[in-house]
Amino acid sequence: KWEIPFEKAEDGTITVPGDLTLNNMGLKSLPDLSKVIVKGNFVCVNNYELTSLKGGPQVVHGTYQCNNNGLTSLDLSRRAAKEVLYRAGIRNTDVDQVVWSTTVPVLSAP
Repeated sequence: KWEIPFEKAEDGTITVPGDLTLNNMGLKSLPDLSKVIVKGNFVCVNNYELTSLKGGPQVVHGTYQCNNNGLTSLDLSRRAAKEVLYRAGIRNTDVDQVVWSTTVPVLSAP
């Protein structure tokens, strides 16, 4: 049972007012977080069988940390990817032209 405070809007969007932490949970895939907005940090570490970030949060206002997993893909939502890139100082709004390196263990603002 997860005890994570959240607010649900009429359109189905869920806002987590603080951090969303999914550490050491043995995840093989993320739950569907595609309608989730995280006001704090999204921390998903030490899930060694997790190979993709598909289904990750729509928006993360803090750090998007995903190290010590078995990632072979950084399949972020387009909106989340744009925000991560923007905070990292990359102003290219065409996410498709950015090449992700699966060797980068943490995506966060400088």
